[in-house]
Amino acid sequence: MIENPKLFLEEFEELEEVLQMLDARNSELEPVLVDEVAGSEYKMLLDWLAD
Repeated sequence: MIENPKLFLEEFEELEEVLQMLDARNSELEPVLVDEVAGSEYKMLLDWLAD
């Protein structure tokens, strides 16, 4: 689990931009693609946001 999501987003600005694009398109990435794009941390962030 990500202990400090705000700090996580600040450190990974590109992920924040990707999340904004995904939100704007109202779509989701396949889990395998998430792992290829940014690794398991990105998937954990998506899981956290989904809660």
